[in-house]
Amino acid sequence: MLEAPPPAPWLATPGRKALAGLLVALVCALLYALPSALTLQRAVLIDVPAWERAIPFLPLSVWPYVAQYPLLLWAYFGCRDARRCARFLLAVLVVQASAALAYLLLPLRYPRELYPAAVADTDALTRAAVHWVRTIDAPVNCCPSLHVSSCLLCLWLLGFEHRARALAVGVVALASIASTLTFKQHYAIDIAAGALLAAFGWRLAGAMQDRL
Repeated sequence: MLEAPPPAPWLATPGRKALAGLLVALVCALLYALPSALTLQRAVLIDVPAWERAIPFLPLSVWPYVAQYPLLLWAYFGCRDARRCARFLLAVLVVQASAALAYLLLPLRYPRELYPAAVADTDALTRAAVHWVRTIDAPVNCCPSLHVSSCLLCLWLLGFEHRARALAVGVVALASIASTLTFKQHYAIDIAAGALLAAFGWRLAGAMQDRL
């Protein structure tokens, strides 16, 4: 009879789980901020196909765009399987480190200046949210999209345990992924790259966990 894999001891209590999540978040924030600062002046634009240029800028999509962050908290703290949470944290670190390297080697910039934050018929709260996001998130760090990677990791961590929860997580994740185009923060190619990176990170984290 096969023995069950041991749980992750560093996530054994709610306090340890919160601390581990906070540490990973801080590391990820640093790995995101450094490439952004280092490439802001040398990042380049790429040609956008006509079908992608035809996608309208929808200021209201700032809300599903920022929904990624509560989704991360919901997935991590909503999962009671310490071993899966450990794999999730490892995958997040793998994805973030790999993305940081990609940003440094292939610095791309999205032409956000073509889509002013102050759009007519947009309510004041939404305009403020758009301005805030654009203030803290430069138009670089494009390919791969970490929004896509993070949403898929959340889905794989939490979404398949129960049908109702899978549907809820899937809807939020899909809306957040789609908003990367309608919020004019990413090229379409960034979405595919983010999905591939998420699959790589999740698989590698599983292999690393088996060896620990």
